[in-house]
Amino acid sequence: MISPNKNKYPSGLCFVLILLTTFSITTCSTHTSSPKSDGEYSFVVYGDLRQGFGVYEKLARNMGNIKPVPLMAVCTGDLLFKAGKEAEWINFWKFSKPITEVMPLLIARGNHEGNDLPSEWLLRKQTNIAEGDPFYFSRQLEKQKLIILDTEIRGEENAIINDQLHWLKEELNLSTSNAEIDGIFIFMHRPLYRQGRNKGQKLKNAEELHQLFVEHKKIKAVVAGHDHMYHFQNKDGINYVISGGAGAQLRHGYGGDFYHYIKFSFSDTDKSVNMKTIGLFNEIMEEKNL
Repeated sequence: MISPNKNKYPSGLCFVLILLTTFSITTCSTHTSSPKSDGEYSFVVYGDLRQGFGVYEKLARNMGNIKPVPLMAVCTGDLLFKAGKEAEWINFWKFSKPITEVMPLLIARGNHEGNDLPSEWLLRKQTNIAEGDPFYFSRQLEKQKLIILDTEIRGEENAIINDQLHWLKEELNLSTSNAEIDGIFIFMHRPLYRQGRNKGQKLKNAEELHQLFVEHKKIKAVVAGHDHMYHFQNKDGINYVISGGAGAQLRHGYGGDFYHYIKFSFSDTDKSVNMKTIGLFNEIMEEKNL
């Protein structure tokens, strides 16, 4: 998916914005070996801006300045404050430029992007998504499979069911049996298990999904947004991460109340996965080996 505003940018500038489509991805930067602790390649994740562009601008610049350049960025949704507002989309592309000028961007639709007909029409207009294409898809990034889910399908909100669930099961089976794939990462807007002031709430079929994930040992992390905080938990061997701190108002009093993005780094030599949660001033807030 190419931004419809691409004519504003000079010829030859790599500006690939991919949003919930089935198009192929091509990266455009030259990658060199990174320090061993950060592996040979990486991708970054963030979510929940909701017009908090003062924070997002700094985070985006920090992500865009990472060397070597990450191969991908993933947003877990709620990049808008109010669905159907074209001016908000324009601002999002503007403040995302430090990211999108150097790496592709995948976005999981959040509830603030809307799922009524006018909002979906604008979303398709902004992102060149063909009429009828689903807002869930997968990509292979080196030896990692990235699966983007849609928790906002009209009539199926707060769940992964029906056609999407059938598709997800097929994707997991294919990825598990593929010797070329070392790890699987799943992204969605609403988390299976909410945290903070909404702790105790969960997706309608959270337990069904959790049991499905437990069956697939290649899953390295399930990453969501929606709660404006950072949170990590391991449940039956599955790493659940909430990353909702890219500019929206933080939820204080529950821990994890800091602005951040997450960097996943990989080493093909030992198949290691390093996860760093990085704050507004590039400080490492938490580091884990998955």
